[in-house]
Amino acid sequence: MERDVILREVGLRDGLQMVKSQFPTEAKKQWISAAVAAGMPEIEVCSFVPPHVVPQFSDHAEVVAHARSLADLTVSALVPNAKGAERGFQLGVDKLNFVLSASETHNQKNVRCSTEQSLERFDQVMEVKRSNPDYAKTSVGGGVSTALGCTMEGAIEPSRVMWLIEEYLNAVRTKSALPTPSDMPTRHRSRPCFRRRSAPSVTTRPSLPTSTIPAALASPTHLPRSTPAAGCSMPRWPVLVAAPLRRSPPAMW
Repeated sequence: MERDVILREVGLRDGLQMVKSQFPTEAKKQWISAAVAAGMPEIEVCSFVPPHVVPQFSDHAEVVAHARSLADLTVSALVPNAKGAERGFQLGVDKLNFVLSASETHNQKNVRCSTEQSLERFDQVMEVKRSNPDYAKTSVGGGVSTALGCTMEGAIEPSRVMWLIEEYLNAVRTKSALPTPSDMPTRHRSRPCFRRRSAPSVTTRPSLPTSTIPAALASPTHLPRSTPAAGCSMPRWPVLVAAPLRRSPPAMW
């Protein structure tokens, strides 16, 4: 059955990445098992980054192995580059999530490179995926963070967001997404992006025929405080709800 709302637990990655003390591996496993028992269909269990950057994920192999042992669970992880993606492919993760920022300032702060360089990194991730037939079973998703506004730059032009989505489509990935920072998910910001994405031509660049694109548009929406999810008022699009609550964008992977 096709879902109208896709739930993805991201607490193990987004919730723990800034925690200074090491969260016990066994506790992470219990967390995953409890979430699956509660019916969570997908869990982002870690980010594949160097241990010296984020020591919290140094146990990623053991955590992924446990998650993969559980039935009816889509195991996903965040990747910032081809090296991290290759580790995810090798461990047999079901889905790898690559994210860049529509905001140039946020992208520089977050991954220490320009948005154009992030697009090049995504191309490299796809090259790694195509390099080994065994990697075909792992899907790759591309996200545009700060698509609906940035705490550093303010409003983001919808045309820039649409250009980035087109670049993802040109690289041929599995899913494009519109993440938003937790303090800026409002209907008036999100509506232009969704309307433009549904238009026949969203940029001046040529688009691939729809039938050739194995892609879906989703709105990953963090749930800040009591603010309603922006995408939920637009039933034409699937809404991806990511947990836990968070107050600001991540700034280290």
